[in-house]
Amino acid sequence: MHTIDTEVHPLVARLRAKLAQERRGDCGHPLGAFDPRTDADDCAKDQTDRAVMAIQAALAESGAVPPRYGRGGGRMSTVLPAVAFERRMTITPAFDKRHRDPSKNYGIGSSELRMVLLGPLGATQFVAYTGWYLPQNMMDVLERELSFREQHGHRLSLPLIGVDVGYHAPHAQYDDQEKRECDLLPGGACYYDGSSLRADEWASILIAEGSERIWTMLEEEYRERFVTPEDGRC
Repeated sequence: MHTIDTEVHPLVARLRAKLAQERRGDCGHPLGAFDPRTDADDCAKDQTDRAVMAIQAALAESGAVPPRYGRGGGRMSTVLPAVAFERRMTITPAFDKRHRDPSKNYGIGSSELRMVLLGPLGATQFVAYTGWYLPQNMMDVLERELSFREQHGHRLSLPLIGVDVGYHAPHAQYDDQEKRECDLLPGGACYYDGSSLRADEWASILIAEGSERIWTMLEEEYRERFVTPEDGRC
């Protein structure tokens, strides 16, 4: 069930009317006429979710839903619709960009795993280096790994290295936080921060418990970052 509290702000009603003029849902009825509080047709779910995200983004932009600072950073204090999260998982290719010219030598790198949980108020992510290298590089990687372990007593890059557990927020989460380019949130910019120390722990959990556990943890991160206890919904 998808719910929108139309009493949150008059802007909600105006936005729904505007959206109804611009597009129609897959079920054949105008988006503005579709009542998400009573109509649970699966075929209209995507249209409803997009409308909800547009409404919430506009409310936040207008100042109707300002960020609130609290424990661990900023919190978004508002009544939120129970919309489904969007999961995005990508794996970038490994590379071998070694070159005799030092100015063009970028070395070798493994595939990178990125798991993103995107909601109406922001996104949380987990990033890890997989340890998957191009076949021609594996022997060099193994030799380097063994040498590093003999000298330092711990691993270097195998089997999996967590590099980031972080968030992408539309508003600053602490004083003087700088905005940066973003490939996830509307407008192409966000306020981002993350932790590499926590990410390595998450990598071990991914290996032991699988991806579904990471998705659950990303949702917990989202609720902790963007949803206040009194709201209880995201």
